[in-house]
Amino acid sequence: VAEGLSVAISAALAVGERQLHITLPPNMRFGIFGDPGKVTIGSPDSPPTVAELQRAEFELAYLVAETFRGECTLVLESQAAVKAAEREFARKGLPTRPRLVSSLSKAYKGGGGGFGGAAGGAAGAGAARGEG
Repeated sequence: VAEGLSVAISAALAVGERQLHITLPPNMRFGIFGDPGKVTIGSPDSPPTVAELQRAEFELAYLVAETFRGECTLVLESQAAVKAAEREFARKGLPTRPRLVSSLSKAYKGGGGGFGGAAGGAAGAGAARGEG
């Protein structure tokens, strides 16, 4: 899945896309935070908890950030999610961390934009919310 994500992002860039909205099944986890290397999709018998959805969103955001080597802006669901993701990302130690914002309008503050812009530039990629 992670390799397919990277290929899809590359294909979108090749055709000039400047923003991406990426969604995966709710609660899909890659084992980046928590259980290392354990890929899960969640239980079909019960809905995921808020914490599980948030962790899944952080993992997707982290994968996108790795694809861009941290040189992107990621839109998360709320300011609280931004602060929590910043803590999680700091623990993982990306050499360059992405800019995390809680809305697309905040991503565009400062003008400019596009993929590959330095942290602080405008929107580069939008991380998914657990929508099903």
